[in-house]
Amino acid sequence: MEYIKILNIILALLQWDNAPVEQLSQPHVISHFTEVAKAISDAPINYQVRLVVIGYEESRFGLQHVLKGTYIVSSSGACGIFQQLPKYALAGKTTCAKLQGPKEAVKQALAYVKMIEKRFKPRHKGNMDRAMCHYFSGNRCDRSARRYSARHRATRLKALRVWKEWE
Repeated sequence: MEYIKILNIILALLQWDNAPVEQLSQPHVISHFTEVAKAISDAPINYQVRLVVIGYEESRFGLQHVLKGTYIVSSSGACGIFQQLPKYALAGKTTCAKLQGPKEAVKQALAYVKMIEKRFKPRHKGNMDRAMCHYFSGNRCDRSARRYSARHRATRLKALRVWKEWE
């Protein structure tokens, strides 16, 4: 039942973001978030909070798209709750349609986070928070990418507070 903890973190982050409770409590929205939480709970435990934070920062878990019943696709062509470009996700071995599914989206996001870890070798969580600028911008960390990594860190700390409450 680990996914219940992740589902509660997702809902807490969205409520902190002032998402209306009537939107969050719709059955198809809860079903979507449950699928996302289950997919994240299948990832190694040391990546679960990071994946929750990326899903929140990138698309707010696709809440608006789920409410409208549309695909999660940005104007730049990034797809799914983790907003990945299919041509870069695992060397282009996926599609935008596949990235709409939580399992594929988590698989691809996890692969990218592991690549960031391997390539930039952060030695502790603070350095990994800074390295997350590469999730936002690829090889270079410009000013907007550094702001993304600062938001990532702040959201991760919020998520960890909820995580600890559920232990």
